[in-house]
Amino acid sequence: MKRGLIVVVLMLVAAWALFLRDEEHRAPGAPIARLDVGALLSGSVDGFETVTDPREFEFPADHGAHPKYRIEWWYFTGHLRSAAGHRLGFQLTFFRFALNVASPGEAVSMSGLTASGSSETASNWSAKNVYMAHFAVTDITRGVFHSFERLSREAVGLAGTTTVPFQVWTEDWSATSATDEFLPLHLEASEGSVSLSLSVQSGKPFVAQGNNGYSQKSDAAGNASHYYSYTRLPANGHVSLDDESFAVSGDVWLDREWSTSALAVGQVGWDWFAIQLDDGREIMFYQLRTDDGEIDPHSAGVLVRGDGTSLILGSTDVFTEALEHWSPPDARGRYPVRWRMDIERLGLSVEISAALHEQEHTHSVRYWEGAADVHGLEAGEEITGKAYIEMTGYADER
Repeated sequence: MKRGLIVVVLMLVAAWALFLRDEEHRAPGAPIARLDVGALLSGSVDGFETVTDPREFEFPADHGAHPKYRIEWWYFTGHLRSAAGHRLGFQLTFFRFALNVASPGEAVSMSGLTASGSSETASNWSAKNVYMAHFAVTDITRGVFHSFERLSREAVGLAGTTTVPFQVWTEDWSATSATDEFLPLHLEASEGSVSLSLSVQSGKPFVAQGNNGYSQKSDAAGNASHYYSYTRLPANGHVSLDDESFAVSGDVWLDREWSTSALAVGQVGWDWFAIQLDDGREIMFYQLRTDDGEIDPHSAGVLVRGDGTSLILGSTDVFTEALEHWSPPDARGRYPVRWRMDIERLGLSVEISAALHEQEHTHSVRYWEGAADVHGLEAGEEITGKAYIEMTGYADER
């Protein structure tokens, strides 16, 4: 569910950044392009479809882009370890934001981006989508967090998606199917001295989140998404940090979601937990926080058993409590970095502790996302595992 509002903001900023970058390479004598920022920030959903009902997922089509909807993402996170025990976490995420709607086959210019003194015309640089990607590696063993961002319009091959074979890319960061089947996938990203090259294999089948993949965000009609997850996919490959390369293996989590509407007024942030227990089960839970300090009743989650069957969790099934906080060096935020989670119907109580406090992204929008450790009890028996946590709405953007 979790990322709709942050993606809207990220993509609007991305569009402006790309406009500036393209102007730097404008040919001498070419008309100056103008970006109507007001039109972009209006957040209009006119012409886009909204998610109003459950539907059956259709593959391979649903692995690819959904241009009739405004917002979409492919969200990979994972826990990796070298043979010598070096621990790493990673995040590689791709966001698509539609700037306007077009009929099939129609060439579309970036919304509000026109040549001065001329009408909006199609060209090789025309684009109806902007892509953003975030790439991060948490070096848990050394206590170092690396985080990067890429922005690109869907034009002249800079960014985009294909369905068969599947690929999503932003410049030279990509997730690419090895065959016409969706899995296995290859993840590739590199920035400076930090790189990831990972082969992701078939594992547990996908799980439909919410009501058969229909994830409702608030009471308002259309404030919902189509949402499915692959909660445990085995992976192996290499991670390079500075001058050292690690052969690694581990487990990957993939979230897929698309929608048009943003969250409701009064929903100020969320906490998202993707837990992989060492006994082969997974737990996903997101809680939407409101401006009065409460947890919105549309918060939800799922338990995925070892055999791939699932149990839907509602907002009243899961209790969370922040036990410890961390503030970044500039003190512009205060994030929970140790949580207690209780699921009474399972007899489960665990602590979820950040593997490293400093896992804050400070790009277009500030948010915290990173690796964590899990330990606790279920029906009196010890349980352990790993998690990824995403937290938004805690940073002071002033």
